[in-house]
Amino acid sequence: MGNVREQARWTRARLGRCGPSLDLLTARFDRHEYAPHAHDEYTVGVTVGGLEVIAYRGGRIVSGPGSIVVLEPGEMHTGGPAAPDGYAYRA
Repeated sequence: MGNVREQARWTRARLGRCGPSLDLLTARFDRHEYAPHAHDEYTVGVTVGGLEVIAYRGGRIVSGPGSIVVLEPGEMHTGGPAAPDGYAYRA
């Protein structure tokens, strides 16, 4: 079946010394698909490798290296690979 890479790492950072915290995700997936879900806050993602497809607002967003995707709070969406070699992103 080949080498499947499925990894995600969360980091919590703070904006300035007393600012709000920020949850940062670094992920690399070959086959992982997110079930429909929503976030309570804005989500900003940058694709750094491969191709991801996101179902969002009745359409599909295909995101490749260098693409920036902004999702509004409360908006249902999915995410998964759009190509056989998977995708990597930071959010």
